[in-house]
Parts: sequence; C-alpha cells; structure tokens
Amino acid sequence: MKRNTFFLTLLAAASLLVACNNAGKTGNDSDSLGTDAPTQAEAPTAFDLQESNYSNKKDGVDVDFKIAYPTNENAVGQSVRAYLEEELCSAALLGADENGIRPQRAQNVADQVRYSGMQAHDLLAQSREMQRKYMLEERDEEDMDGEISVPNYEQMFTSKPLCQTDNYVTYQTENYIYLGGAHGNTSRTFATFAKASGNQLGRVLKSGKEDEMQSLLREGMLLYFSQNDPDFTPDNLFEELQLETEGYIPLPATEPALTKAGLLFTYQQYEIAPYSAGIISFTLPYEQVQPFMTSEAKALIEENEKP
Repeated sequence: MKRNTFFLTLLAAASLLVACNNAGKTGNDSDSLGTDAPTQAEAPTAFDLQESNYSNKKDGVDVDFKIAYPTNENAVGQSVRAYLEEELCSAALLGADENGIRPQRAQNVADQVRYSGMQAHDLLAQSREMQRKYMLEERDEEDMDGEISVPNYEQMFTSKPLCQTDNYVTYQTENYIYLGGAHGNTSRTFATFAKASGNQLGRVLKSGKEDEMQSLLREGMLLYFSQNDPDFTPDNLFEELQLETEGYIPLPATEPALTKAGLLFTYQQYEIAPYSAGIISFTLPYEQVQPFMTSEAKALIEENEKP
C-alpha cells in the first residue's frame, strides 16, 4: 500500500499548497474579471455582493464550491474578482505550468466557479479511479479475495467576506480536501483589500518583531486552547504545541487579517500543533498589536478601531 499512501499524500499536499501559497500575494491582477459588474457610475468604495456556487456529487466524488463576489466595476470590485479567480484556479490545480503558461480561464468569476468546480471534480474522480486500480492490482498480486472499497473523495471550497468596513474588506477562503484516510485537511487563508484603491494589503506586521510579540502570542494561544479544551491549563500550553525552539512561538505563515475586533492570527493544521488542535486562531485587540503593524495596515483601521 506504499504506492497508495504516496499518491494520496502527494495530491493532498499539492492541493493544500496552492491554496496556502496565495495567502501572501499582494497587488492587483492584470487578468481581472469585469463582465459580472455593472457599467454605470458608482461610488469608489461601493461593494455589492452576489453569490455563485457549483455542486456535483457523483462517481464517488463530492465537490462543492461557493463564493460571494462583488459586482461593482470600481477598483476594489475588480481586484477582489481577480483574487477570487486565482483562488478558484488554485483550488482546482489550474495554475501556470513550468513555462508560466496559464490554462484558459472562464470569462467571468461566476463562470469560473463552475469551471473550477468541474475541473476539481474530474481531477478527484480520476485520482479515485487510480486508487481503485492500485488496490485491485495489489489484491491480485497478493492473491486475495474480497471486494475493493474506496472511500468517497471530497472537496469543499468557500470564499466570502469575513469583515467589511468603510475602509477595507477582508476575505476568508477555506479549502477542505478528503482523499481517504483518517481525516481530511483544511486550509484557511485571508486577503484584505483597501476599498478606495482596490490594492490588496501586503505585510500587516513589521518584520523582525517576533521576539517583542512573544507575550502577546502566548496570550493568544492561551485564549484559543482555554476556549476549545475544557481540560486545558496554562501550564500545559507548551505541551500542546510542537515548536522548533522550545518556548518560542513563531508568527503564523498566514498573514494576520484585519477585522473589526482586532488582528486575527491563524495557524494552519500541523503548522504549530498536531491535527487534533485544529486550525489555531485568535484575535488580539488593536491597542495591543498596533505598535507592531505596518503603516499600510494601520491606515486602514477605522478611527473607532484605533486605541
């Protein structure tokens, strides 16, 4: 069964990698999608949403893609649609090849949901069939009897606003994939856009601030585990975590996200703790983290959000 394990691990890693890689992208995409949006004049910061989804449950594969996208033709509407297009393509492994050539895309973001969902379903169906054939071959090689049972494969992709103010909108994207085994895997990433310019926020925290933020990161970790584990005690914190340097909590690979309540920190599955810990996330108030934030990020915080 080594071939099976390697194949499933490789596909799962590839699917989650492309979703996580998009977390740090900044700026506007030249391939923005505009055909969903109205052409009449509108406010530069207008942000009207429409939902689009694709579901397909057949051939042992269950795929469900859902997004909420802006219909506006202003800068932020175009930037968010371009971001969603890239996220959808990544979720369906439709990125550029080794020569930088990208596959044909749909003409608008709503159609991209359907196209990416169909591609994801076909890919998982092919992978599941390959798994079934491998299992049949091994059964025959070992001269075994019995039916071959391959679990249903699943992919659930969602992207929608987590938070919206007059100055910015923060999107949350989740991608869940199950390819058999004990459990599936979920990635959760964020992107914040300035409404006035449409620019995607890059760095939220200044570089080189991990040492100064240790007490805050520890406070956030204590908050998360105390809310999710009734048996947790502060003395157990570092027993729950898997750290490269004992007692030192790194910043998450996923850039923190702006929300009305404060700065949201998110650690992916296995990033800093075992799977059983879940996706570790906690929100620290701006009054605590603002000294460590970049000027670009601080400029987007509403006046009533500032300390």
